Amino acid sequence: MRETIETSETITVPKKSVNVYCDDCSIETPIGLRNQCELCGKDLCNKCIASHHWEGDDHCCTCKDCETISKEFQPKIDELEEMIYVWERKRNDKCHETFKNRTNEK
Repeated sequence: MRETIETSETITVPKKSVNVYCDDCSIETPIGLRNQCELCGKDLCNKCIASHHWEGDDHCCTCKDCETISKEFQPKIDELEEMIYVWERKRNDKCHETFKNRTNEK
């Protein structure tokens, strides 16, 4: 009868740490708590986030500089988005109307 003996060895590998610093205040931020401005890409700590929201499962945040810049452009963007919505609605209505007319002809 043969006996098999398994041996194992524990190897200690130094943990790689990546230092992430807030681009606004230079505080070191743990990787799990790192945030990036969705507009400019700055790494931000929680104190330097001007605003944040969720898009599905993604947490999106904006730095203070981009938040200030956005206030200048956002009214025009909102106006254009409303115009896009109106034109998309007109297009969809026309498509539905065309489909109805074709089905009524048959």
